Amino acid sequence: MKKSITITVVTLLLLVTAFGQIPSGYYDAASGKSGEELKAALYNIIKGHTTYPYTSSSTDVWDILKETDKDPNNPDNVILLYTGWSKNGPKEYDNENGWSREHVWAKSHGDFGETPPAGTDAHHLRPVDISVNSARSNKDFDNGGSRYIDGDGSTDCYSDADSWEPRDAVKGDVARMIFYMATRYEGENSEPDLEVVDYVTNWDVFPAPKYPIHGKLSTLLEWHVQDPVDDFEINRNEVIYSYQHNRNPFIDHPEYVNYIWGGNLPPMAPSGLNAPTITDTSVTLVWTDNSTDESGFKVYQNDNLIHTTPANVTEHSVLGLLPGNAYIFGVSAWNNYGESSKTTLTVMTLSDDTTADAIFFSEYIEGSGYNKALEIVNGSSKSVSLDKYCILSNANNGKWYSSNYSFPTETILNPGEVWVIAHTNADSDIINVADEVTSATVVTFNGDDVRALIMINQTDTTFIDMIGAYRDSTYSASGWSVAGISGATADYTLIRKPGIRQGNPDWASSAGTDAANSEWILHPQDTFSYLGWHSFDENAIDEHPFVRNSPDQFRLYPCYPNPFNNTTNLAFALPATRQVTVTVFDLNGRLVDEKQVGWLTAGYHTIPWRGDKYSSGVYLYRIQAGQQIRAGKLLLMK
Repeated sequence: MKKSITITVVTLLLLVTAFGQIPSGYYDAASGKSGEELKAALYNIIKGHTTYPYTSSSTDVWDILKETDKDPNNPDNVILLYTGWSKNGPKEYDNENGWSREHVWAKSHGDFGETPPAGTDAHHLRPVDISVNSARSNKDFDNGGSRYIDGDGSTDCYSDADSWEPRDAVKGDVARMIFYMATRYEGENSEPDLEVVDYVTNWDVFPAPKYPIHGKLSTLLEWHVQDPVDDFEINRNEVIYSYQHNRNPFIDHPEYVNYIWGGNLPPMAPSGLNAPTITDTSVTLVWTDNSTDESGFKVYQNDNLIHTTPANVTEHSVLGLLPGNAYIFGVSAWNNYGESSKTTLTVMTLSDDTTADAIFFSEYIEGSGYNKALEIVNGSSKSVSLDKYCILSNANNGKWYSSNYSFPTETILNPGEVWVIAHTNADSDIINVADEVTSATVVTFNGDDVRALIMINQTDTTFIDMIGAYRDSTYSASGWSVAGISGATADYTLIRKPGIRQGNPDWASSAGTDAANSEWILHPQDTFSYLGWHSFDENAIDEHPFVRNSPDQFRLYPCYPNPFNNTTNLAFALPATRQVTVTVFDLNGRLVDEKQVGWLTAGYHTIPWRGDKYSSGVYLYRIQAGQQIRAGKLLLMK
């Protein structure tokens, strides 16, 4: 039925954050640095965190771990690091039922024991099975080391290796915890000076006092790439930040690992993806190169790879797009060791105004009482902006009113879609399908009043379509005849025939002299069932020439009402069953609301969105159906 709305005159830009909610400016001091300089900058950012005791009657690390490692499917349990088991237990562990706290950076590697800050730093403390904790002991990490094998809890099986290998799902977690510890502790204020080394420690060579080193660097670098940051790790980082007030920078910015320790890693992700040039069918993308070792950049459109650039090329033009459509673009860096995360951007292409006369009146209702409505349709194959269109009105064969009707700013009408203007006091069947209700003169006609659709382009005015004859010398207060029926504009609902594809400013030829040569089909006066959609199917049966077909593509219509005070409806059409998600952002690109709607069948749908929890202003929303995404704008006014 309805239409789309662009986000701004130029474009909608939504930057999608890949990781957690990093405080604004948190890593500014690390920008542009690498190697030891970057490591020192990160140390200054994360040092001096709030500490908690290992065990106490108040908040301690037991309490923190119960929240950081909580089982999403069973909040009474925690997920154990090395086994992946979901387990409950007393606050203090016992030998049968409880779980233990694992120092991932073994506390003997620096001899800090259970003393704050290193000994109680939640960034490297994890729940583990008691027997597995004992088996790991203080071993370094490496491939081929001791590891838990059976996976079902029936038997604890370990090898005699000198190192420890965690399960694949947490290898990256372990690596990033070790990198955090080597960065956080630099020997100041009697804290240990921890370093990660590229070998497995032999304690016969390094006797007590224990050396503050941990290995094995090359393996940890491999694990960091093999097991990237996931949602569980991101949530852990956020929870710890709420207690300790410092973050693990290698979760927020995995590329920092490469910048400090190097190794066979993917390049740093690009940033600053922007679209300086946007047309109706093309977008030029530019981005910032943050790497020195990329082989090139990969450009994605709606998650599909569409182009690969050479190294150091930071611009690409995407052609062949549809006017007035939203697209999500992503750019990543790649080399022989892998691919970085993407920087993403959502862009709305401009509408196409070249098909001026393809916007025309498709239905006219001059019913009883206030049952008055006009319907405008897009008969072209391209999306069209209605910004330059308006409707002129007169009454009783008089001159045009000094004011005209203009469509809401930035309204886009997609191919085959309609816009309905109805009187405020019309029947509910009309109001329910209207895009705008008003008591303005545009919908206060009485059968003998002209309505003209025009397009204004700077100083030029073009008449596109007419209902009635302006200053008609044969004027009659009973209205104009249509298809040979006298007074039809006062006594009938008029619907444009399916074969009509453009407006006609010559009312005489549009009205015609009989049913065959008229552009209109007549229905009884208060017929509303065809309002809100229009068919171009010339093969439809005569009795029901406007049978509504199932949607042939995913379409987003403007929300209604808009502006709104409390609740608006998000309207869209699905061509097939799809899983639907709705997200709402503010103008700074911050996520405001997200709703997993679930699976919806093919057809026309509306989803209510309540704004009572939010302040007045403009909000941007996206509806994702499967892999396709459409975007629109909300105006909340309280």
